[in-house]
Amino acid sequence: TISITIALVVTILAASFVYYKLLFHPSFADNYTFKLITINGVTAIMNGVLYLITYQLTSYPFMFPFYSTIKRIGLVTSMSLLNLFFGCIALHSSLFIALNRLKAMLELRPKGVIRRY
Repeated sequence: TISITIALVVTILAASFVYYKLLFHPSFADNYTFKLITINGVTAIMNGVLYLITYQLTSYPFMFPFYSTIKRIGLVTSMSLLNLFFGCIALHSSLFIALNRLKAMLELRPKGVIRRY
């Protein structure tokens, strides 16, 4: 869990810089594929953070007061639903990125050439 937390902190810092460049740098800002990549990355990171908070840290005794407060308020179900939502958004945006890459690769093939293996 500690290594996952350290990896998430490093990833969030690096990804924030890259996603800022992809969203606001003039050479990347006009391309919707980069916006889709940014959505995919942000939702995957949020999914990782929520998974860490909701499921991983519950095994440590020092987190018991925090989790008893969350359970008393009723946030456990909403945090689990948010985790599921971010996971689904990340998965679907990955599918659209893959389809976009497939379309780009198919457009590079010369027209009329059929390869049979």
